Amino acid sequence: MKTFKFKGKSYKLRNKGNEVTLGELSKIASILNSEDDFTGKWLEVLSILGGKELVELLPIKEFFEAVQSVQISDVQSKIKKQITVNGRTYSVDIEKGEIILRAKDLKAIEDVASKGGAWASKAVAVVYKDDLLTDNEHYEPAHLKHKAKLFEDNIMADVASPIMFQLNAVQIKSKHKERIEIDGLVRSLIPFKKLTLGMFIDLESSIDDISKLCAILYTSGEDYAEIDIEQRSEQMECEPIDFVFGAYKSYLSFRDSFFKSYDIFSDPFEGIDLEEMDED
Repeated sequence: MKTFKFKGKSYKLRNKGNEVTLGELSKIASILNSEDDFTGKWLEVLSILGGKELVELLPIKEFFEAVQSVQISDVQSKIKKQITVNGRTYSVDIEKGEIILRAKDLKAIEDVASKGGAWASKAVAVVYKDDLLTDNEHYEPAHLKHKAKLFEDNIMADVASPIMFQLNAVQIKSKHKERIEIDGLVRSLIPFKKLTLGMFIDLESSIDDISKLCAILYTSGEDYAEIDIEQRSEQMECEPIDFVFGAYKSYLSFRDSFFKSYDIFSDPFEGIDLEEMDED
């Protein structure tokens, strides 16, 4: 806590992680990631941490002093494997200090992030799972929404910031795996140039579904017509994200190159006003 004094009155600025809630940290992260100017963004942040009256009174020198004093994100802290909120325990899978994300987790996080705004509290709600609930119950939208609100008010920034840092900077290996093992069975990645038209159509309809897309891709050497893609997609959802994300990224890169290399996928009349063309 930092104190400023103006005209005989003291103003408090919460500038440490254990003084700021996850909800406030989420809003602050959203503000700082916006395209507003530096001063405008920090006036909003200081208003959250110290109140509007403090912001209105701050001289320029004290403004920069206040900005420099804000140390609410200790990203080097260890992530807590378990947290307790209102008597219930929530756990996260950790290996060597890093969160283990599954494809299903990433999809849920991308879903909330794509809606914009202060999404961090919702992402933390995805990562920490209620020990008393089943896997399916955990991913229910209503449950995640309720838990995000619960976490916003009851988890402090010093606990949440290393989680947010990892979610923002999650490093996914771009090199895909040619073979993965699921439920004791080895699945092989089909060479992209050997994709059939039917597989390509299925991939296009699943382009925003990581699990289903990878379920289609890891079918080399099998009779594609006999595979239950929906069932295999559900299996993929439970696998660690680094099992499948490399293949997902590689396919998107291949797809982009494929479309660019064939003129049949572009509009031949793009940029041409057909009404101005001669009948000839």
